[in-house]
Order: sequence, then C-alpha cells, then structure tokens
Amino acid sequence: MVLDRFEENLAVIEGDDGEHFTVPKENVKACEGDCLYEKNGIYYADKTETDKRREKIIGLQNSLWE
Repeated sequence: MVLDRFEENLAVIEGDDGEHFTVPKENVKACEGDCLYEKNGIYYADKTETDKRREKIIGLQNSLWE
C-alpha cells in the first residue's frame, strides 16, 4: 500500500490491487508517497519498502536519459 495523498480529513491510500480507499487522516502515521503497513487500524510508514520503491523510481527515471 502507498499513501497517495491527503484530502481534508481523509488519507487516500492505493492498495496492493491498485484500488484506492480512504481512512481518517488521524489513522495514518506517514507522509505522502510512503509505503504503508497496517496494524490495529493504524497505517504506519514502512521505511524499508519506501526506500526500495524510491530507488526503483530513481532508476527508472535515470534510464530515460541514458
């Protein structure tokens, strides 16, 4: 899951299946673009997965200019 964006008092999350869903903003302890894991209804940033995702995206961007 990835935190897509915040809209007013909601957080928009993209699920593993590509579908989007919302949860109350106070139930998310992460920044936009972070990969998430859920525990007891609270969504936390998964630093390891977020770093992997960002590295992959940077690699894809760099390949465009090679």
